[in-house]
Amino acid sequence: MRSALPLLLWFASAVAAQLPTDGRASYARDDRIQLPFDLRTNDRATKVTLYSSYEDGPWLEFDSMKPGNRKGFTFKADRDGLYAFATMTTFADGTTDPHKKDQLVEQKRVIVDRTPPNFQSIRASLAADGSPGLEWDVYDKYMDPRGIKLEFRWDGQGSFGPIEKGTQFAARDSMHWKLKPKDRMQVRVIATDRAGNKTESDPIWVTGKDADRWGGDEAPAMRATTSGPRDTNVTPATGTVQPTLHYVNDKTVQVKVNANVGPSGLEKASLWWADEKLEWQKWKDDVGPLPAPPSTTADSMRRVPVDFTFVAQRDGLYHFVVVVKNHREANRPDPKKGTIGDVQVMVDTTKPVVELISTRPSPNGDRGAIVDIRWKATDANIAPVPIKLEYRALRADKPGDVSGWKEITPGWIDNTGQHTWSAPPISEAHEFHIRVTCKDRAGNENSVETTKPVNIDLSKPGVEAVEVRPGISDMSIIPGPPKK
Repeated sequence: MRSALPLLLWFASAVAAQLPTDGRASYARDDRIQLPFDLRTNDRATKVTLYSSYEDGPWLEFDSMKPGNRKGFTFKADRDGLYAFATMTTFADGTTDPHKKDQLVEQKRVIVDRTPPNFQSIRASLAADGSPGLEWDVYDKYMDPRGIKLEFRWDGQGSFGPIEKGTQFAARDSMHWKLKPKDRMQVRVIATDRAGNKTESDPIWVTGKDADRWGGDEAPAMRATTSGPRDTNVTPATGTVQPTLHYVNDKTVQVKVNANVGPSGLEKASLWWADEKLEWQKWKDDVGPLPAPPSTTADSMRRVPVDFTFVAQRDGLYHFVVVVKNHREANRPDPKKGTIGDVQVMVDTTKPVVELISTRPSPNGDRGAIVDIRWKATDANIAPVPIKLEYRALRADKPGDVSGWKEITPGWIDNTGQHTWSAPPISEAHEFHIRVTCKDRAGNENSVETTKPVNIDLSKPGVEAVEVRPGISDMSIIPGPPKK
């Protein structure tokens, strides 16, 4: 079989980009997709026809070109979504490669995406040690794994500058800093998806006053470039401190806090909890009394560690509030129905559901074979980048020699449901098992692998060099007439 001519380049928004060769999709925020070809007049091919498929639908003929006719195709997408492209080559003898339309093999895929990321929430928050910070939740179907950036400016003055350079954040994540009580800054989140669509959040105040109120230690201000003068008369627009959401994959949850008390120590600490209905209950085990640790300064506050062990009855979202008391008063009133907890914990002990739908090998010309891997993975708290693809080679000459799993893709990838894998050369093996693993935000993982090996030996058997010879008679063994 002759190999179909490859798609060479993809241009979008008048910017050239080399198409990936590892089976991953390209992303564009322009509905015009340029697909140049190098179809020379001295080739045996007389025509190349371009086919397109929308969202894995049927192949539709789009356009065709002849040698010297033009330099490529211009495809116009009529809506956002996944577009796959394949070619059929016609030769001078009337044959085509592939022979039929139903044998077309996807060569390139482009996802047209003109929708910018959406901020579902962004709020100030506190870490367990009282450090002030920011928490955000961004949604985009095609979010760039490295598309979250933070920028800041002191006291709302001057222009914004980068912060936490080189740190990779998730679409749902948080960041906290050690600030002095008088330090305050505005922080904003910039989210970019794979197609280059960008959204900037409104600035959020992060102030050391919150840490001071919660008993945080004074620490050197965050290292950053000051972009403007500090005006101590400016009061930040602070609001109610919002909780931080944690994910755990165990129904036994450890809640640890530090109670700040005077020399008389801690009389009692109580853990209050509520589920999604926000109907509060006090946990059965109180802690205390606990003595104050020694201090060189008699009137200074002392830090007393307090630990609770909470056991959830089922998976779901839980709110927590810790109330501590000394000999005079409590740090806060007991929570009432409808009150949001200071800490939120998502208990998730359920593994993701993973289904391996198909692993179909196809010829890839002189470059061996490609395998179209399709899967379906779902989870209520699926990770931002949740999928890992691996393979394991099988050697016919060494059936007992089982090799380890190797990566098909470098690290974890998006849950796109499809990946085109350029299989290793036949010299490594011609049969492989393929495994798909999915993980969620709580750390649960689940894997599924092929029950039968994938065979990439796509050669067709044949017969050649047929030799015909006359029969040879050995007269010495010809039987004589029967004896009387």
